[in-house]
Amino acid sequence: RAGFIAKVLKAKIKKFISINPQISEQLSSNNCDNYVEIKNAVLSNKFISNNKFKLVLISRFKKHKNIQFVEKLSSSNYDIDIFGDKGDYYDNINKICQKYPLINIKKPYKNKSVPFDYSKPVLIHPSFQEGTSNVILEALSMGVPVICNNIKANSIFGTNGENGVFSIDVNQPDTWIEYIDKLKND
Repeated sequence: RAGFIAKVLKAKIKKFISINPQISEQLSSNNCDNYVEIKNAVLSNKFISNNKFKLVLISRFKKHKNIQFVEKLSSSNYDIDIFGDKGDYYDNINKICQKYPLINIKKPYKNKSVPFDYSKPVLIHPSFQEGTSNVILEALSMGVPVICNNIKANSIFGTNGENGVFSIDVNQPDTWIEYIDKLKND
């Protein structure tokens, strides 16, 4: 699909953004050399459809990433899968997972591939500092809604969900759960 679009729009677009090696290959095979690849993008061919709703968090295990926020969402009774590389905060997150059986650390992703095993994922991104991150852009490019911390760098997306992003302060976990419920029922 990306290759076809590039072929049709090549004359009108100065630069394409590729989110993974698959799209880069499609662009190259259609003689489109005016693209930039985001290096830590997710491979979208790993989606397997079923009707399970699940929250997904993709991050390194660092304290400033605020992964521990998932504990505040535990009352929502939704499955939460955390994908990430082991970091200095891994043990703390692992303790939370042992306390709440619906919160799971999945294997660290390799080759930039996150194997979603459900058809209704919602990306949660509670980071204190990192806004407009690649993982948010990648999720949006695949039609996955995002709930992120309401920090200045995320203001580019707006706050009300019109772009698929709900920007909510992490000090309001009940509001996060309210929007998660709305997305589940949408």
